[in-house]
Amino acid sequence: MTKNGDQPIAGPMLVLQGESDRSVKAAVTDQAVEGICAAHPESKLQYLTYPGVEHVPVMYAAQRTWLDWIADRFAGTEVEDGCVQERVPSARDYGEYQVEVNWFIEYATQAYQLANLLLLLSPLATAERRSSRLLQWRKLLQYV
Repeated sequence: MTKNGDQPIAGPMLVLQGESDRSVKAAVTDQAVEGICAAHPESKLQYLTYPGVEHVPVMYAAQRTWLDWIADRFAGTEVEDGCVQERVPSARDYGEYQVEVNWFIEYATQAYQLANLLLLLSPLATAERRSSRLLQWRKLLQYV
């Protein structure tokens, strides 16, 4: 978004920012949002900031909000034109959110895939099970 150069956005956008974010400074996001909204006040942009929250924990702090927002888009709920900015106080003590992590999950199915591979390579696996696992792997790999 910061590279948007004050260009119009194509559709509804939800922007979540932790005010204590050390990865993406709130001032940078503030500036980008303000630039878009000043140049294109008809943009359907909702900008929510969370005081005391960092980069990854903002996803936990705002989880109910972004899940509902996405569900509304799939349900076809219209978003009114205009930029909305809101500072959202936490319902919980900030110390209760997960601290910043130094890892990320690449694929949600990674452990499942690894388990299948181990079963496939296991000397105890039957020929039928190996065939079934190979078919599953081929299906998975066509999406990678």
